[in-house]
Amino acid sequence: MKAFFDSFRAWRNRFRAGFRLHRRLWPYLKAEKGLGWLLSFWMVVSLGTGLLPPFLVRRIFDHSLPSQDLDELLWLSFAILLFSFASQWFAYGQQVTALKLRNRVRFQLSSDLCRHVLHLPWPYLQSRDTGYWQTRMREDVAAVEHLMTDRLVELFGFGLRAILFFALLFWLDWFLASVGFGWMLVTAIGVLFHTRRMKKLSTVASEQSARTGGFLMELLAGIFTLRLFGTEQKEVGSFEGELDREMETRIQRDSLGLKSWRFIGIMGACGAYLTVAIGAYRILKDQSSIGTLMAFFIFLQRLVGTMRNALNLAPLLAQSAAGLQRVVEIFSVEREVGESIEAPGRRLQGEVEVRELNLQFDDHQTAISALNFKVSAGEVVYLVGPNGAGKTSLMHLLLGLRKPTSGEILFDGQPMERFPLQWLREQVGFVPAEAFLFHRSLRENLLYGNPQANSEQWNQALALAGCTEMLEELPLGLDTMLGERGARLSQGQRQRVALARALLRDPKILIFDEPTANQDPESSARLMRLLPQAAQGRTCFMISHLLPDEEFKGRILVMNRGRLIEEGDYRQLASQGGWFQKNLNVKA
Repeated sequence: MKAFFDSFRAWRNRFRAGFRLHRRLWPYLKAEKGLGWLLSFWMVVSLGTGLLPPFLVRRIFDHSLPSQDLDELLWLSFAILLFSFASQWFAYGQQVTALKLRNRVRFQLSSDLCRHVLHLPWPYLQSRDTGYWQTRMREDVAAVEHLMTDRLVELFGFGLRAILFFALLFWLDWFLASVGFGWMLVTAIGVLFHTRRMKKLSTVASEQSARTGGFLMELLAGIFTLRLFGTEQKEVGSFEGELDREMETRIQRDSLGLKSWRFIGIMGACGAYLTVAIGAYRILKDQSSIGTLMAFFIFLQRLVGTMRNALNLAPLLAQSAAGLQRVVEIFSVEREVGESIEAPGRRLQGEVEVRELNLQFDDHQTAISALNFKVSAGEVVYLVGPNGAGKTSLMHLLLGLRKPTSGEILFDGQPMERFPLQWLREQVGFVPAEAFLFHRSLRENLLYGNPQANSEQWNQALALAGCTEMLEELPLGLDTMLGERGARLSQGQRQRVALARALLRDPKILIFDEPTANQDPESSARLMRLLPQAAQGRTCFMISHLLPDEEFKGRILVMNRGRLIEEGDYRQLASQGGWFQKNLNVKA
């Protein structure tokens, strides 16, 4: 008895969890309630007109044929054709309406999911590869789309038809209906037994598909490295391993579905033959009529078809429910804080202060420890240190991509939390070490951060970033397509485009992350000559693991192991005997 109640409680908990999961879909269906009502109308009239022909068949066998009434036979035959045609026409209207509803729901769901993902915390985004997000945004959204429209609509229609057919069958012949009901109940229990396992296999298959997709995208992105090291065959073997694991999970899932479908087919065929045999026996005993048996058999076949489709739907529902669960899990992750804060009615002046700043990752690794410094508005600061010193982590904190474990960052004397993140990032220009350019025209890439830039801002930014010569070299000038990740441009050109893009926002704070990384000496020297002009009137952070030249006149902050270990100008640090001087001697 205890095992029974434990099983019942487990089923109840799963039902409640599933109900809460599906309730997440209600706002999308509610937004399209007009189409929902139209869909319900088509479903009802299609079902209603389809119920009449079996009764007309019963009339033919029980009255028209025994009485040899040819006129009645013709009229009944015409009515059967008319109602059958009308039922199919209404079913077509139902399918077209469901198609419109499905596409509108998919559009809105994809839009909402994209908007939510783009505002998720940076650490959460970094913890998953591109293949994962591609699978969630495409395959899982498609699964939810089918669940919300096709699957649930079909399930509702199946339920409505099953209730009506059962009622009509019991009205026609309660004994035969009882036999059919018991047979179908056994069939349903057999299929639903596999549904839970099907859901688990669907989840595993989708996760493996995401890993395979991510692996393939990584291979395509690193194809140059593969050819350089001659590891094509090795990577193909690794990709085949991922494909093999995906294939195995898909075979297990689909095989289980095929078993369910074959079981339904066998039980349906046996149930039909059993019904005919019992019905014929009841006719011989004068307990029924041929017309009643014909009508009963037509309704039974429809009921069997309905139940077969409903049970066939069970594996598909399991797959769609698994996709829905993963989508809901993404929606349950909280977005970045600070989106609802009201933006101030002024721009930043550019003062930045860090007080007792600490950052610790989830694996308890310390990235920044007790960091303190203050940068005045318009000051240029060179932040230097070895790899792993915490420079990139500090940059993420200044951009609001991560939240500090403790301590605070102040802009113009106000805590960072008082500013909306979107507004704050509009005040900060960032030039990364490897500039990401979209597969769009040069014009679109430059105007990405400020589409409303006027001609004066445009020309000034291009001149400060040294892009004027580059424009003359491009065949279509500003309308030249740059290729994936800006592949048509050199590294130095991409860096200058990124600088111009940042300057077009007219930021009060400008951050350069390894501005001379991966560049030849000429491009590096050209960019370094441009930076002082670009930094005029702005607070500027230059982050690098390379020491600055002696010509740099600003303040230098030296970080190591997450701490600020030295601070001063070039001459001061070169004579203190610390980390800066030791590495300066190594450089010499």
